[in-house]
Amino acid sequence: MKFLRLLRHLATTRWSTRRHFTPQVRQAIGQAVQECESRHEGEIRFVVETALDLPELWHDLPPRQRALQLFGLLGVWDTEHN
Repeated sequence: MKFLRLLRHLATTRWSTRRHFTPQVRQAIGQAVQECESRHEGEIRFVVETALDLPELWHDLPPRQRALQLFGLLGVWDTEHN
């Protein structure tokens, strides 16, 4: 586990996510997702995880692996056409 990575995640709060993703930004993202989804049969998921929890940090979980975990937890692969 890298010490700076640990500090960065422990110091990051949900407030920092809200600061960067204001209601206007979230609305714009939602509209962009709806527009894209109207042109195909797929479903787009936009997920922002502010910081990793301590177990993920302790095991030095790579971002890609965490993304795969979240996809599974959110049922991203459980679609009508899958």
